[in-house]
Amino acid sequence: MQLPSDLKILNEIYERYYEEFKKFSREEPTRESKVYVPIDIRAVAANLKTDEYILFGRLYNHMNKKYEGNEESPLFSMKVGKDTHAIHFPLLASVLAGLKEERNRINISMYFSIAALIISLFTLGLNGFKTWNETVNAKQLQPQDCVRNQLSKPQGSTQR
Repeated sequence: MQLPSDLKILNEIYERYYEEFKKFSREEPTRESKVYVPIDIRAVAANLKTDEYILFGRLYNHMNKKYEGNEESPLFSMKVGKDTHAIHFPLLASVLAGLKEERNRINISMYFSIAALIISLFTLGLNGFKTWNETVNAKQLQPQDCVRNQLSKPQGSTQR
């Protein structure tokens, strides 16, 4: 069993019930209100792999307070006319857009941070390699240096 985020819960409801919200007709209404769409808590919970009572509690107790529109139009309502477990769809869409925007802002910041870290590590590695290479080259005598050193030494002293 998982504890889905507000974003996952609201996105699941939005995806599942958007067409139902769009097809409302005042001439032949299929529900009590245009803005409130009844949802099947069990089906949504099953798809999110969470308990239906936890989902209900998250919608009714947590999200109603956190994302309240006003007292007359809460995000989640127990009963709207004859409809039970109804979600205020325009408010849901607004909250969902805000959550997605916040997630995108966080993701962009994270991607830039990761890119900066990669560039820093690459630069550190490159500078370390250069320093190591210069140290090795400074300590290492080239073959032609050895020959020059031997030629420049006097071969035995002829003077007394």
